Amino acid sequence: MANAAFCYAQAGDGANARKYYERCLELFPDSMLATTALAMLNAGTNSSDA
Repeated sequence: MANAAFCYAQAGDGANARKYYERCLELFPDSMLATTALAMLNAGTNSSDA
């Protein structure tokens, strides 16, 4: 699940990457890989171009 999310992220498809990381966390709530990757995705979306 996390591997699929990573591939989507590398391909520039953040929406699907986020969906797969979130699903990974539903199945494996202690996954630090998915937690960290999702935080990085969210940080990228919340940054402003000031």
